[in-house]
Amino acid sequence: MDRRTLRRLGAGCLVGVVLGSQSRGVSADAVTQCIAANEDSLTLRKEGRLLDARRVLAVCAAATCPDAIQGACRGRMAELNSAIPTVVFDVKDAAGHDLMDVKVSVDGQPTVPIRVTAVPLDPGQHVFRFESGQVSVELNVILREGQKDQTVSVILAGSPPSRPTAAAGAGGPAAATGAESAPAAAPADRPPRTGIDQRTAGWVIGGAGVGALAAGEILAFVAKSSYDDAPGCKGTFCPTAAALDTRNSARDLGNVATGFVAAGGALMAAGLIVWITAPHRQSAGKAPSWRAGLSPRGAAAAVDF
Repeated sequence: MDRRTLRRLGAGCLVGVVLGSQSRGVSADAVTQCIAANEDSLTLRKEGRLLDARRVLAVCAAATCPDAIQGACRGRMAELNSAIPTVVFDVKDAAGHDLMDVKVSVDGQPTVPIRVTAVPLDPGQHVFRFESGQVSVELNVILREGQKDQTVSVILAGSPPSRPTAAAGAGGPAAATGAESAPAAAPADRPPRTGIDQRTAGWVIGGAGVGALAAGEILAFVAKSSYDDAPGCKGTFCPTAAALDTRNSARDLGNVATGFVAAGGALMAAGLIVWITAPHRQSAGKAPSWRAGLSPRGAAAAVDF
């Protein structure tokens, strides 16, 4: 007998129990709809569609459902509210000023004005497209369950400044004028750059990778222990819902551990690249710049010479 059939039989039994225990009158059809909403929310939850699951749970958490079902659905809704990740958009122009005249599209949906409050989204990979005038930027971000107020930062370099700015100094964008600009004064003699800052950054990034790798190994051990200790489970069969929930939680924790291990390996590789590419000695000219970071998708690093 498959899981769907077992659930239907259990739902039928629950209808009888609930109807028999309720003091106020509730029709069998109403109870069936409430239980169906609860079951549908479980399916949506396993598919990662947390927003849809919360919307369905609102049906069985309503006052029209029996008290026992209301309590179960409200408990699941509270759990979903904690699990649904949220993002906060931080969009700036090339001068570093905040931009509000921006529209954003998520996963190809129609663009909407950017919000200053947190936006709830399902966990998983999302494609954000930011538009301001003729300038647009796309960004891929992976959101994980339970992440709250994750900042998604974007620079729209071609956007008009949000407020007047003074002429840029050395190293900044040049001010557009009708007259020919005078040659920039030669910089004062400076000590030659040795790349020690870049090599230090490489050590820091690599150390972060080691930490993430260790955390992933610890989480993996905890997940394996929790999975094996699920009460009464043999193979893929678990006799109770509590035991099944324990195994599902262990699988989720194992996925998180995998993400930490992958991020740790990527960070260690990035740190090695940053350290190797550091110049031993550089005189006049532009010093190499580097960029590295850890995001929900893993790690990334880049070096500009």
